[in-house]
Amino acid sequence: MNVVLIAIMAIGVLFFLPKEQKSEIKTSINIESIEKVNEVVFLNAGVNEIITETKTTQVFGFDVPFSRKTALVILNYTAKFGIKSSVKVEQIGEKEYKVIVPKFEVIGVELSKDNPYNLYDNHGELLSGTTEDVDTGKLVTNQLSSDKQAEYLDKFKS
Repeated sequence: MNVVLIAIMAIGVLFFLPKEQKSEIKTSINIESIEKVNEVVFLNAGVNEIITETKTTQVFGFDVPFSRKTALVILNYTAKFGIKSSVKVEQIGEKEYKVIVPKFEVIGVELSKDNPYNLYDNHGELLSGTTEDVDTGKLVTNQLSSDKQAEYLDKFKS
């Protein structure tokens, strides 16, 4: 009986103590296809991305045991790369020209029409009621940012 009373009091104290949230994000990416196109967009990369974010309640800088909440999202999209500025042509001889193509940039992303994203798993531990929910919309938006797409372009350029 005393153990139950102490456990109830401990849980009650967790709700009133100052809390911090700690977040951890893990991402796994599988490039499904790369396709050259003759438009302003010169390269399409089919991307299937698995994103996991975990949040934990912290009290005085320490993680509260069993307070973890985790969300796993699968994101399917096509990243579009190309050039935004014009090509430069320089004459280097009587019948010779040098064509300078600007560096590829992120043109945009297109979510898959069939299955753009899927909340594959969303779960919490025993005391996760004290932990803020994972914002899956923000998680997906951050992964679709131009900066993230530019990282892929840098990683896979030939």
